[in-house]
Amino acid sequence: LLRYSSLCNVIVIEPLMDNMMSRLKDVNVTVRMLAVRGLGNMATGSSDKVRKHGSQLLTAMINAMDDREDSEHMVTQEAMLTLSMLLPHVQEADIHSLLIHTAIRIRPFFDH
Repeated sequence: LLRYSSLCNVIVIEPLMDNMMSRLKDVNVTVRMLAVRGLGNMATGSSDKVRKHGSQLLTAMINAMDDREDSEHMVTQEAMLTLSMLLPHVQEADIHSLLIHTAIRIRPFFDH
């Protein structure tokens, strides 16, 4: 739903976003991965909401990259993809405040 800008004008984004944020802690790894994907779809359908909630979304993706319950790294990969989709739409100040945390989270993937 969040991928289509025409629907984003009709539906209320905040409750959907809050619901997906709460699903990032779900016991099921697939649910967590799909929640990350749903949040990333905001970049396509509602970039103004991404700017508004940039810090919260970036923090969620950084935390999702550190999912220790995900042995196949599905959530981590989705979080990295989503992060790349969100970055062009967030405010520069939000990026700067979380840059070190982001670098620390993605560094292990370049060490292999």
